[in-house]
Amino acid sequence: MKQRTFLFSALLIVISLSIYFTFFRKHSTYSQEEVISLTDTNLISKIEISDSKSKIVLSKPSNSWLVNENFNANNIEVKRLLRIFKNLEINTIVPKNESDSVLKRIRKEAIQISFFKAFTKNSFWIGNYDETRKSTLLITDDQIPVYANAPGLSSDIRKYVDTDPLFWRNKRIFNFKPEDISSIDFIDFEKSSNSFHIAFKDNEYQLFDNNNRAFNFDKNKVLRYLSYYENIEFESVVKELKPEKIDSVFKHQPRYEIKIVNKNSQAFNLKIVPIAIQSSQNQFDLNKTYGILNNQKPLVSINYFVIDPLIKQIDYFKDDSK
Repeated sequence: MKQRTFLFSALLIVISLSIYFTFFRKHSTYSQEEVISLTDTNLISKIEISDSKSKIVLSKPSNSWLVNENFNANNIEVKRLLRIFKNLEINTIVPKNESDSVLKRIRKEAIQISFFKAFTKNSFWIGNYDETRKSTLLITDDQIPVYANAPGLSSDIRKYVDTDPLFWRNKRIFNFKPEDISSIDFIDFEKSSNSFHIAFKDNEYQLFDNNNRAFNFDKNKVLRYLSYYENIEFESVVKELKPEKIDSVFKHQPRYEIKIVNKNSQAFNLKIVPIAIQSSQNQFDLNKTYGILNNQKPLVSINYFVIDPLIKQIDYFKDDSK
């Protein structure tokens, strides 16, 4: 009888310890082989990244990521970020006698990143990179500091967790197939007679001049022109100019303007402003131009060889067979 009582008591203790470790302990320690990574990254719909000075939000309202709800994100960078945190592993656990001081320091210096999916949130505080360990200091919601890495990653995790929105922005200006375009307005501000309007209506293309008069055009030339609007990207964000100079570029009348409406009635706008050569009067850079996207900052630089196929005169579309 006593042996049964002992066995029953021992069984209760084992069950109680199992329940405690499973539901209540919340990883007060880690094994070095343990993975602390995210799961189901495909379900993540928002990522917040912040430090003591700034904060950016990457959101996925539909099938593509946005930066601060305004700009298309660079999907390559976002996918790499998710891949790192999906495969995150512990390299070294910070000893308990050092953890308090590490936690105080990391809260002041760290970059915080939070991943949102459905009703859950996973946060990490990213500290400095340790060259000896080849891993990055971080803490999770469990408040336990560890040095972590991801398989195949030999560099600092922090470099992929940036609070600068320009780091996350897609450089794409236009990326349309001909069938995606509902209308295009090309405006030449120096010679308005070169301007034109292309519209797709009643299952056919129409072309109008700057006075909204129908123009006799070659359909194949229109289709060829529309095909140029795939994968148009700017080269870089302009950072070398002072803020007041950038403001003056925005106020300056552009040389050209392109307005596009897609099949979903979304409007896109590009203003092209020549880059003046400071040392020469009335001379402009023949290799690059400034670009203003959707009337918003930042100012970007575009190579002419990228944008030149879009700069046409209405006579380009003339039907020579008639």
